[in-house]
Amino acid sequence: MNWVLIALLLISGWIIVFYVVTTLFKSHVSPYGPAILIRTQAGIKFIEKVSKWKFWDYFISFFYYAMPFLSAATVILLIYEAFLVLSIPRSSAIPLSYAIAIPVINPAIPIVYGVIGLVVAIALHEGAHGIAARRHNITVRSTGLLWLIIPVGAFVEPDEEETKKAEPKVRGKIFAAGPGMNVALSV
Repeated sequence: MNWVLIALLLISGWIIVFYVVTTLFKSHVSPYGPAILIRTQAGIKFIEKVSKWKFWDYFISFFYYAMPFLSAATVILLIYEAFLVLSIPRSSAIPLSYAIAIPVINPAIPIVYGVIGLVVAIALHEGAHGIAARRHNITVRSTGLLWLIIPVGAFVEPDEEETKKAEPKVRGKIFAAGPGMNVALSV
């Protein structure tokens, strides 16, 4: 089958799904550019329950202080790797598709395992933001997914007014919790 035809079918199907879903489910679904933002209450009770554990105070505080150093180390490593990439002869360089760690694009990552890994990483990342918010008595209003033919993102939505009123250190802890969970998961 022609790739152009497949792309046209996917786009046409998405336009129909987009219109139907955003029309029928207005209370939980909203358009977000060409994507669909689905808000739900799923996971909020779990976040409430887990956020009561004292462990999270240590976890959140550690990564609040560690993230600036880890971020700086990451930038330095990326700059170093950019210089390394420039020194590799074209004949011995790997294809670009192997450098991108996304299932389907990278043939070395099996689709099922890759999708499972992405789902776990995204769920833990967003869950950590929600747990940090609840640990600092900020209400989590909703959780949800961002769909663009396939799920492309997730979110935890803390109450915006409560977050704005919180001290900068508390906001920083909420923001650092997600990347901190990524680091903890990768170790």
